[in-house]
Amino acid sequence: MKPAKLRRHLETKHKELSEKSQSFFKIKASELERSKKIIHKTATGTNNESAVLASYQVSLLIAKRASLTQLLKN
Repeated sequence: MKPAKLRRHLETKHKELSEKSQSFFKIKASELERSKKIIHKTATGTNNESAVLASYQVSLLIAKRASLTQLLKN
């Protein structure tokens, strides 16, 4: 965003932030990037693979149980 438009946006929409220094916003931007990395790491990490495997195993058990009840009904 252009600096003039950003300044106007801050003054009209976020009056409490318009007086903050540039370093405040740089710190907030770095905090956001850090949290994005943590979220991405959590979503694609090995814990996620374990969760997917567990989900498949549960689905398999449900499918087996459903097929057994269908066989017993016939």
